[in-house]
Amino acid sequence: MDTAGQPIPNQSIRWYIQNGPGIQNQYLESSSTDINGLAQLNLSGQRMAGAYVIRSEIADVQLLFATHSLDILTGK
Repeated sequence: MDTAGQPIPNQSIRWYIQNGPGIQNQYLESSSTDINGLAQLNLSGQRMAGAYVIRSEIADVQLLFATHSLDILTGK
């Protein structure tokens, strides 16, 4: 969102695995924000089980970023 709280469509976002089992700062892909200013990443659950931190950043302004923690569990 911009300073007026309005969504910014077509903003380029870069996605990384910031931390994970045996992984640090691995680039995944880029995507763009939609008309509502939202971007998404589809992450395969076929990765090694463990705790991951996913980082998204605005491509033009690497100082603006967000992180999300998730766990991939083993199948039974």
